[in-house]
Order: sequence, then C-alpha cells, then structure tokens
Amino acid sequence: MTREYSFINSDEALKQWIDDHADLTAIAVDTEFMRFRTYFSKLCLIQMATLEEAICIDPLAITDFQPLLDLFVNPNIVKVFHSAGQDLEAIYNTFALIPTPIFDTQIAETVLGADHLLSYQDTIEMRLNVLLEKAETRTDWEKRPLSKSQIEYAYDDVTYLYDVYLLLRDQIETAEEKRMFKEKTDALYMVDKYAPNPDMAWMKVKGRKTLRGKRLQLLKLLAKKREEIAIERDMPKRWVVGDGALIDIAKEFSQPSMKSLVIFFEKSYMAPQFQPVIDEFISQQ
Repeated sequence: MTREYSFINSDEALKQWIDDHADLTAIAVDTEFMRFRTYFSKLCLIQMATLEEAICIDPLAITDFQPLLDLFVNPNIVKVFHSAGQDLEAIYNTFALIPTPIFDTQIAETVLGADHLLSYQDTIEMRLNVLLEKAETRTDWEKRPLSKSQIEYAYDDVTYLYDVYLLLRDQIETAEEKRMFKEKTDALYMVDKYAPNPDMAWMKVKGRKTLRGKRLQLLKLLAKKREEIAIERDMPKRWVVGDGALIDIAKEFSQPSMKSLVIFFEKSYMAPQFQPVIDEFISQQ
C-alpha cells in the first residue's frame, strides 16, 4: 500500500495530525537519537506510521509535546516497536514516561519460535521479502536539515514495522504464547530499566569479573562515582574515565599506595573528584 508522508516540525502540525487520528487502534513507532557526546540519549527524530500514513516528527523543533504524550499513554492505541529497549530509554529520558500499551515485534518473533533475537532488517526480509539498507545507522541525526537518504531510512523504519505488526498480531494464539508475550512485554514497562542507577554501574564495567573482595568493593565505589559525574555533566562515562583505569586502580589497591593513585591520575583529568571516595575507602580498611 502507498502511504502519505509528512514531516512535522511545528506544534500546530503535530497537534493537528494527532487530533485527526484520534480513532487509531495501533501505530508503529521508532526513534533516532544521538549519545556519542552525552550520557543521556538525545532524541532527534520520532517516526510513526499507520496503515495509510507515515510521519517524521522533529523533536528539535517542537516545543509542545503534550499531544504526542497523550497518544503515547492512550490505552486504546497500541504502540508498535521492534526491540523497544533503546527507543523506550530515549523516550523515558526525554519525557519521563513509557508508552503503553506496547507490541514489540521482536518479542513476538521470539514467542513464535525464533531461535535468536531477530534484527529489524532480518524481520522485514523474512516476513515481507524486503531488503533494507543499513547506510544511515551511524549517521548524525542531530544535524539539520536532514538529508533525503536519512528521511527515507527513517520512514522505512516504521512503514514496514506496521506491516509486520499486521502479520504477527493474530499469530500469538495459544495460552502459553500469550503468557510469554505478556511476561516479556510487561518487563518493558519497568522504569528501573531506563532510569540511571549509579549503585549498579559496576555491573557494566568490563573486566569486573577479574576482581574479588576489597578490590571489587573499591570498583563498585569508583564506578558509582563515575556514573554520578557522567550524569551530572551529561557526558559519556568513558570521557570521565575508562573502564581500564577503574580496573587498574582497583587491582593495585590491595593496600593504600601512591602507585595506584598515580595510575588513576594519569588516566583521567577528573581523578581529583574521586579522591574523597578513595580516602573514605582507605579509612575503612
């Protein structure tokens, strides 16, 4: 089916489009975001598609998002995603809400027997026999104006998604399939998945499994501090200090030593901000 395409970059156009589609039962949603230079995902584009239309919403131009947020939480409209996690994180970090209800086509494929997590491209090729280009996956979505190829890529991410939803929605039939689908979908609504949690930051440090006892204890404290600095400054954790430096200082800290401090200070200009954490750790030994 041929769809109408619209690029929405004003509050008035956004409200009008959503008002005109108040009777929707489902809508496909995808996002494009950037986080190369930030801690939080910066939402740069929101794409949505119905059976007859597809739109790109420019969140860098919109100031009043309330109509969109109302749609996101409308219980009568299913929001269709593929592998929703990163999209939901970007939406949550921007708007402090999680769309509901959700139909995740990747979850649906898993419930229906896929032996691995299918990418969007693989799903579209398998279900629709359409081969999608991947050329814009690493593009700069923050730059304006967007190129023709960027916009075409963005539309492809939702138009085919809606078509796949139409194929999959009625295939989840058995009680066990419905139970599994609900269980996996319910996990998407857990805010803790998307909100920062400095206390658990150490779980994402590469090399953590090489540490035990006090070394692991120190790593947890350092990783928490790094996370807090990155959140406060909205900058990538690796810009604060890399995983390797955290592991190095934790390994060296079998006892209070200048050697471990020198290692740390050589690898991060922000090392002085970690001094209180290190001092407290030493005092407790």
